[in-house]
Amino acid sequence: MIKKIIQEIENSFDVLRLNEIRSAEKKDDIDFFIHEKDMPGVIRFLCEKGFVVKNNPNRGIVAYIYINGLLYDLDFADSSNSLLIFFPKRYFKENFYKDIWEDPGLEKFMRYVLQFRNQKKKYSTFVKINFEKYGQFLSNNYYLNKPIFKQSANIKDVLGIMKRNWHSIIKVIPTKTLIELFYIMVKRKLKKIGTGKIIAFVGADGSGKTTAIEKNSYICTCRVINFGDGSIYMQRIYHKMDQMPIAIARIKYLGIFIEQWFRYLRIWMLKMRGNTILTDRWPGTNRHLRNNNFWLHVNNAIYSFFPHPDLYIFLSASPILIHKRKPELSINEITRLQKNLRKKIARHNHIEIETENIDKSLTKTLKTIFDEQKKPIISC
Repeated sequence: MIKKIIQEIENSFDVLRLNEIRSAEKKDDIDFFIHEKDMPGVIRFLCEKGFVVKNNPNRGIVAYIYINGLLYDLDFADSSNSLLIFFPKRYFKENFYKDIWEDPGLEKFMRYVLQFRNQKKKYSTFVKINFEKYGQFLSNNYYLNKPIFKQSANIKDVLGIMKRNWHSIIKVIPTKTLIELFYIMVKRKLKKIGTGKIIAFVGADGSGKTTAIEKNSYICTCRVINFGDGSIYMQRIYHKMDQMPIAIARIKYLGIFIEQWFRYLRIWMLKMRGNTILTDRWPGTNRHLRNNNFWLHVNNAIYSFFPHPDLYIFLSASPILIHKRKPELSINEITRLQKNLRKKIARHNHIEIETENIDKSLTKTLKTIFDEQKKPIISC
């Protein structure tokens, strides 16, 4: 299906595809260069196809969609100046944009080097192979209004810069540009302080919480914390306590509550550093909500006295469907749990997403996370 969508885009608009169509399992995006005049038409087309369309400042747009549970990422650029975010007062000249239509490798080379990209071997391999062809343009003003590297820059230095090796950076980048680079990097770090978000995924076992977190955490650059029973550090001790008299066994819930508080302090510190944290479950919303007994009241108390996340994402589905996914849960238990969860989170910032259609639910979850992160989403 994604190949058909891309074929329609290439037939309908004047676009230049910069790489091949790879499997979404490799988490590779598909890059395009596009004329600015065609951008509104592409946005309309993507919205009609159900994509989440996000502004990419000073560059263009990025569009995301899930197909058969796999995330496809289409990146449309009408400018490459965002590649120079670490190098203020630099911009690409008009002849750069003319030449990349004839030679897309030029844009790819600049992107890999200037964004310090070295997470994958393919980046450094491509730069090594093409350094003799394109490396000179980093040290002169043919494509840039001002050179970024010294004339003495060699492939070893450039690869070191891609790895953010400070020895290579100091050696190759001119002193004035180096000071500007250091200022920009520190400013970006400081700007993130206190801007993080905590997003809790709640719902019955089998509603798709873990799947939604795993699928979206990569593209949204999120940290993942688990509040489920399997994440409790002293689980072995608590299992032994279960074999003791009830009065002693119940003490384990005090230990779990204390442990969850320490976990929350870690989450809070990550949030203060500007991270987005996705949590699998949240204290007071666990499986005991499916029973009307003593532990339901314990969960209510924990929920009341525990800090709340910035957003609850309640993943729901019909009890019959969840029962098929988790046969050990009865339909009545699932119905009661979902009813209690809706009532519990109603007073707090929340959104409910049905997971019966996996692709639509994952795409909507992705959009919700971007909205909470204040990423610029284009309304469709």
